[in-house]
Amino acid sequence: MGNPPGGGLPRGAANAGACFPAKGVKNPANPCGNAPAPKPRPASKPIIAPLINMATPVVLVKKSYTATPARRMIVLQTDQAFDGTGTFTATKGADKVKFFSLHKGGVEIKSGQVFPGKRLSAGVPVFAEGVKPSSSLNDITMQLALQPGSNPVKPPAKAKFTSVEVTLDICKSRTKAGETPPPLSTDDKIKVGRFLQVQDLGLNAGRALLIVRKAQPKAFAGNLVLKPRAGNVRLFEFKDDPPAGGQVSFADLIKANSSIPASGLKLWVEGTATSPALRDTGYTLGVEGVGVEGDLVKATVMAFSEIKATIKPTPANTPANGAAMGIANPTNHTFKSTSISRDFAVNAPLVLMKNAQPDIALEIKCVPADLPLRWQAIRNEADHGRLGNAGSVPTVTANAADVKKATLKADAGGSFRVRCFIDCNDNHLYDDRVDSEPSIPLNLVLANAVVVKDNSAANSGRQMQATLTGTGVKISNGNWPAGGGALTKNDLKQAGMGMELVADVTGGGADGQLGLDKVFSGLINNLSLVDINANYLDATVAPPKNWNWVNVYVSNRPASNVFAPGVGGPVPAPLVWPILDTGRNPGGGTGGDTATMTRSFPHTSVNRAVGQRWTIRCLDSPGRSFDFQHPLNANAILQKVHYRQEFTANFCFWTNVNKNRGASFPGPQANDPADRVYSVVRIVAWTVSGDWNVTYPAAGARLTVTNKHRARTPSRSTIDPIGRAQDHNVEVRPPSGITGAIAWDAR
Repeated sequence: MGNPPGGGLPRGAANAGACFPAKGVKNPANPCGNAPAPKPRPASKPIIAPLINMATPVVLVKKSYTATPARRMIVLQTDQAFDGTGTFTATKGADKVKFFSLHKGGVEIKSGQVFPGKRLSAGVPVFAEGVKPSSSLNDITMQLALQPGSNPVKPPAKAKFTSVEVTLDICKSRTKAGETPPPLSTDDKIKVGRFLQVQDLGLNAGRALLIVRKAQPKAFAGNLVLKPRAGNVRLFEFKDDPPAGGQVSFADLIKANSSIPASGLKLWVEGTATSPALRDTGYTLGVEGVGVEGDLVKATVMAFSEIKATIKPTPANTPANGAAMGIANPTNHTFKSTSISRDFAVNAPLVLMKNAQPDIALEIKCVPADLPLRWQAIRNEADHGRLGNAGSVPTVTANAADVKKATLKADAGGSFRVRCFIDCNDNHLYDDRVDSEPSIPLNLVLANAVVVKDNSAANSGRQMQATLTGTGVKISNGNWPAGGGALTKNDLKQAGMGMELVADVTGGGADGQLGLDKVFSGLINNLSLVDINANYLDATVAPPKNWNWVNVYVSNRPASNVFAPGVGGPVPAPLVWPILDTGRNPGGGTGGDTATMTRSFPHTSVNRAVGQRWTIRCLDSPGRSFDFQHPLNANAILQKVHYRQEFTANFCFWTNVNKNRGASFPGPQANDPADRVYSVVRIVAWTVSGDWNVTYPAAGARLTVTNKHRARTPSRSTIDPIGRAQDHNVEVRPPSGITGAIAWDAR
């Protein structure tokens, strides 16, 4: 069959799109039996991958006392939106780390925690905290395994990291030179802290040993970072011991863990400025790029600004005398030191006599508050007293109510440092020769005097005589050498009483001469009884009348110096014995040599192997004169003269820190310690006596001895050990009998 010729469809056109059944095919739907068209294939689903993101594969072991959290953030997430769940698991080293929901605080995330896919899609922060150090690098493994939702998932993600522990120690002070002292316990380095003292220009303050331990695990190769907690501390290399000029300090330190010695990196730390409060400074140790506070030590930088000693002066032995004359009691001495130097040449010592006072009040100024202070007296290591006597030091008693106060008893001899200090090694002792614990010293010299020989002697002979003059009777008890200056032995022989004491005097230091330039001596004379009088007779009246002329020592001496007879006149107010006997005027008895006799000059000395041998000299040649005619009644004629004078010659010592023998009160340098604190080593009692009858003028003036005129020493005593003047009835305070109290009673 074909197309008709000459027209119709082109050839083949009628068959276009037509299907001719294949032979044997009977499927009406596909009569041609062609292969079916393929169905459309669904789109493929994305596969979800778990991710663990951690900036640095290191966490720090968290200490219980570190304030800053040492946690490291880890982000758990998926690479695309996810509707399944994810399980977080620590598969290895789980005992070395903990995980938390927050950087600080939060809840702990346990191994096996399941997170919904929606959270993982956004990213779940987990914070890792070291519990204990890794045994080796990367020995902790964590993984995030996904449980598929509508999408397939990839295998679990894993991450390895290391738990690093850093340790920082600060040590106690040394108890032996050259040793490495033990570190403070963990409790103490936080709860007590190490005390440092602000360094001074003389580099006298000690330092503390700081030890950076090698981080664990040992194979960790990162950098350790040491930083100060406040800006009042600085570091020095370990070789810089002791402190010296020119040493280079540094504030902080970055050091590779691989370079830290097995025994630790040793450094010295010192204070530069005071802490406002306890334990406000110190150092932290961390890991660079991980955390700054993996460990820490606390410290307090303190400062002593002053140590003050208050010394009571020798009081009046007879206070009623001074009170009666309106004389004020002496004020206390105060001695202050603001230096922390142990050097006696730099930090000048307080110099006193041994046994000078038992109740010297000590007080310090220091910051900050509430410091754990202790007190101790230490003998100077370069002191003669260490020879067989190392344990002899003055007694220091701390005040139970106030640790800033103590009481010093001057009951030893030599040179010492009385320390207020902080005990930084728990042995309750301060040792000058090793580590310098925070302290301030009161450098102290306690001088001593021991009697060698007393050469005092009476010179009765021709030195003591009663003679007639043109107007009366003169009682002389020796001569006064002309001029001033040191007395010779010949001078002593011309006096009725020549007094000489030889004593061995020791100060401090190896030669026993330290401080002796601040020690002085002299003879302090006390009147213990004056019974001097004359009897006159007025024969021109009937019956004849006796007139008196009596030597008195009173607090109310009249302007005329005489208590005249008659009604309504003043009545003598006698002073109480003993009475200071010095001719130094004005200012007798106000300190220094003003308590001594005017002829008591400075000692002479000769150096000895230890200390010096001093010779102290003085003389006394008292006297009186009596007119033939009574001063108030020319008709009353002298009949009898009675002379008895008793006194004690006291060889005494005192000190003055400004090397001034005289009184420093009042004056521009008033209150120099301790020129009003007197000690006595030898007391010589003297009695001078004589009685005479006088004939005048009928048969010519004539003097008849009825009681031999002489001077004697009824007793002598040595004060050994040297003692306080007030404990031996020595009067050093005014009034002075010669200058302000002597009068005559004619009643």
